[in-house]
Amino acid sequence: MKICVFCSARSDFSESTLQACKDFAVWLVKNNHSMVYGGASVGLMGLLADEVLKLGGQVEGYLPLDLFPKETPHKHIQKLVPVKDLFERKRLMMENSDAFIVLPGGVGTLDEFFEVLTWKSLNCFDKPILVYNVDGFWNSMMIMFRDLRLKNVLSDNLLGCFTVCTRLMELQEGLNAERSTAQLVP
Repeated sequence: MKICVFCSARSDFSESTLQACKDFAVWLVKNNHSMVYGGASVGLMGLLADEVLKLGGQVEGYLPLDLFPKETPHKHIQKLVPVKDLFERKRLMMENSDAFIVLPGGVGTLDEFFEVLTWKSLNCFDKPILVYNVDGFWNSMMIMFRDLRLKNVLSDNLLGCFTVCTRLMELQEGLNAERSTAQLVP
């Protein structure tokens, strides 16, 4: 399975978050998943790609030409695709992935997550979306979702479009559950 991973281009995270990302790389390779991501060698993105490669896993990246100076391209991944812009990057990552997992990140990670979440909520695809809530990183986002739901601006359908996992062992269960219910999406 090709798993698209959304995560930070920064690396100033706690040691436990960095270790959780390394453990996530082990999980990817152990479960024969290849990694699709933003193509950079920096931040959590680079750390994750390095770990997957060290373990013999497959990695492909999509990096916009205008980000090359900011997000140094990873030189060792099996496939690096230079793309025109962020829009093309997201489109190609969505098309070339079987599922999406959101790790800690900032506004770029949120943009990517909200893009796939929107498309899934509109029934444009039925690929699994998982939020890996490492060390409670996404707790405030979950509170925001709950508050928006209470204000009646989010449907239950949208909240059912992704699964939140707090432990590594829940990821495969979440992928399997999402894939088994994917056919139910009209």
